[in-house]
Amino acid sequence: MKKTALFLVSAVGIGIVSCSGAPGSPADACNEAMATICAKIYSCVDAQTIKTTLGYTSQGDCQVKLQAQANCVNQTCPQGRTYNSANAQTCINDINAEACNQASSTPPSCASTAICQ
Repeated sequence: MKKTALFLVSAVGIGIVSCSGAPGSPADACNEAMATICAKIYSCVDAQTIKTTLGYTSQGDCQVKLQAQANCVNQTCPQGRTYNSANAQTCINDINAEACNQASSTPPSCASTAICQ
């Protein structure tokens, strides 16, 4: 469970990422990333352990709380940089591909400089 908690903490730092369908904005990408992270957590750890350890009552609760923590609604690329949805998709694919015992670190493809170039 410690690895899941570490993944959660590091994943919130991702900020701007994407999911299938290449969202049209960094805010949409952030929302989809947090949903993907929660799905990953819930596929790796039983719900009772998540509730006890992280306090999420459901996958939806996890998603809402992570989106708020990451401030997805206000996500933008820094001035002078452009959002790259293809790179964001690579990040999400890499999160999905991680084995549960590897989910304690943010994939290198999720670096903010890769998403906003």
